[in-house]
Amino acid sequence: FLRLSLPLLPDAARAFAPALVALSAIGIVFGAVVAFAQASWTRVLAHASLSHLCLVMLGAFALTPDGLTGSTVHQINHGLAIATLFLIAGLVAGRVQGGALADYGGLLNAMPLAAAVSLVMTLSLMGVPKLNGYVGMHLIVESIWSVSRVWSVVATAGMALGSVALLWLFSRTMLGELRSPAGGAPKDLRLTEALVFVPLVVLVVWIGLRPAPILARVETSVARIVLRVSPQFAPQVSDCLTQPPPADTGLPAGMVLAAPCADGTGSTPTLPPAQEQKR
Repeated sequence: FLRLSLPLLPDAARAFAPALVALSAIGIVFGAVVAFAQASWTRVLAHASLSHLCLVMLGAFALTPDGLTGSTVHQINHGLAIATLFLIAGLVAGRVQGGALADYGGLLNAMPLAAAVSLVMTLSLMGVPKLNGYVGMHLIVESIWSVSRVWSVVATAGMALGSVALLWLFSRTMLGELRSPAGGAPKDLRLTEALVFVPLVVLVVWIGLRPAPILARVETSVARIVLRVSPQFAPQVSDCLTQPPPADTGLPAGMVLAAPCADGTGSTPTLPPAQEQKR
């Protein structure tokens, strides 16, 4: 979507950006509110995920370098955290015998490892600093503030509400006295299961502490999108395009941009004489 749809129709992206920013901010609040109304563990996570995907769209249609970078990075960060929480929910559901998953609580007493992983991923989705979720959320909120302060406040309020919903889910499922309608306590993670979660937790912490490698990985692609949809930011991203793209790409003219010119505009690459005659 980011690499094809936005650059393919840059005028349409700019024209519809205000409406999509508004819809995205409203979607963040909607997903957080509906999450409170769910008793099912997985449905709470599903609506929290909807809220975060609207946050991704909010950053994309800010059409700024920080917004597009934050949108791209947050897709990765959100995927790591929400997928891990769904895995935890699936493991717990496989261990309980009888009754609905929502009827169980106090699982910290029986499954401390699962509760610890769940807490780390919940804090990641909340955007706690030094965890990966903070990186994308910070860039998106910072970018949308410069575009529309009203929708920035609405989106921030929705994210705060979503964080409360996630904490409420963790509290009623993990804290307190053990509640097991079927009797007995579910077993904690086995060694093979724990080994699955170790790299996920490491990635969440590593990206939060050292986001530079992943940001550097996407900055060139983001810069080329910015040149198409928001050329006024070309001077800010010019350092990311020190190397022009290959001349013979097979794409139509105008679909490939070289490094920005001194005046901040993009220039099409110059083809060798043989290729220019062929074109």
